[in-house]
Formats: sequence, structure tokens, C-alpha cells
Amino acid sequence: LYGHAGMGKTTALQHIAQQVAIQKYESDFSLILYFPLRDSTVGSATDLKGLLSYYGSDCDIASVEKELLDRRGKDVLLVFDGADEAKELIREGSPNVLLPLLKGGILRETSII
Repeated sequence: LYGHAGMGKTTALQHIAQQVAIQKYESDFSLILYFPLRDSTVGSATDLKGLLSYYGSDCDIASVEKELLDRRGKDVLLVFDGADEAKELIREGSPNVLLPLLKGGILRETSII
């Protein structure tokens, strides 16, 4: 989604992710993960485990990571919000995990918004 600041891009992404997650709409996804790129945990993630740590210590990050890797991301939707504000995270040479994810180098069968 592209648009000027304040046009509702974040709200739209959150709404889509929430509605699909609560199964209000039919979906092929068994897991939806929303990541705001402006969040420091997401912005500093250099691997999948670091990215998943956005969800905090209440979640068993190691088992979620293992399941994602075993399934190669099949039936998973990753929603990244704020790419227009965090372009440095997706540049070649960036240590962040986002570019390898976007290129399909980590979870080949994952869908990404």
C-alpha cells in the first residue's frame, strides 16, 4: 500500500490482518504475523528469531521459528507496515533480516504484504 502520511495505510493493514486472523474472511493462511517496521525490535532483527521476538517473551519463539522453517512459511502471511519509513532496512548490505525474507531466502512459501 502506498500513500501519503496519515492516509490510513497502517489502519488498513492492521484491519486486514485482524479480520483474516479472526477468520471473518475466508483465507488460505493458518498464521498471520504483523510487524511494524518502525518498532526497534523489528528494525534491529538480524534473524528470524530476532524478528519473532517482537511478540515478546510470552510466546515460545524457538518453537514458532522451528515450525516456520520446517514448513518453509507455507500458509503464513507476513504483514510489514511502514516500508516507506524504513527503506534502509531493505537495502542491499543491511544486516536486517527483511531483505532475505522479501527475496524468499528464508521462508520460500510465505506470502508478504
